[in-house]
Amino acid sequence: SDIDIYVDEKNIPKIKEILLSLGFTCESEGMCHHDAFMKPPVMDVEIHRELISENLKELNAYYKDVFSKTRLVDGYQYVHEMNEEEFYIYVLAHFYKHYKAGGSGIRSVMDMYVLNNSLYDSLDKESLNLKLKQLKMRDFRKERKPEIKIHTKEVRKKTF
Repeated sequence: SDIDIYVDEKNIPKIKEILLSLGFTCESEGMCHHDAFMKPPVMDVEIHRELISENLKELNAYYKDVFSKTRLVDGYQYVHEMNEEEFYIYVLAHFYKHYKAGGSGIRSVMDMYVLNNSLYDSLDKESLNLKLKQLKMRDFRKERKPEIKIHTKEVRKKTF
């Protein structure tokens, strides 16, 4: 696993300088949508300049100005967070990106399972569905519902 940090591209040189001064080595730089840094024994950090790297036109346009979809966290000068709806859409978009690129692993399925069981009911479905339609992901969420079997005393099927 790694730590993903999204930064404004103009700040990447400063971030690189900081990470190198902390003992990280740069494993890859400028080759895709992120630069990878490692510090033994197991600290991997990816500095992202884009949230969605694949050629997904609607998603790239939606996240072009990602900071417009966040708010500054109280007490911090540089830390931003998405509201629950935007976070849900982003996690689904990340799953969708991997799915479109050839498949997704259990981690994305479990991320959606957790969000669907902890967050989905509190979201404004009209707003969410409008955004998912705009992003061409409404059908992905609706029609390609991965099934997860939860083993308890009885086996019950959960879908999302």
